[in-house]
Amino acid sequence: MAVEVETDTLIFDADIGRDIFQLKRGKEIQNGYLLPKSGAGIYEFKINGESISIYNMVSSCYCFNDYFFNQSGYTLIIENFYEKNAKGDLKTFRKLN
Repeated sequence: MAVEVETDTLIFDADIGRDIFQLKRGKEIQNGYLLPKSGAGIYEFKINGESISIYNMVSSCYCFNDYFFNQSGYTLIIENFYEKNAKGDLKTFRKLN
């Protein structure tokens, strides 16, 4: 399994909340301003086997969407939930020390 080095980072921090993570992304120019890439933000989640239900906390709809999820050791594989038209695309994250 190949892992690409990118700037997308998932942060699980108990101080934020037990069932909440933050997605940090790189920045890009949008309408002349340097802003975080689309999808960056804080998400609530629920794990059920090989599925994760995710809710973007800045959304006006309290709606959870389901995605593939697998965690083994320091590797987390999750279906892309933050880029448009990426359904089915799997992303691999590794735990940093």
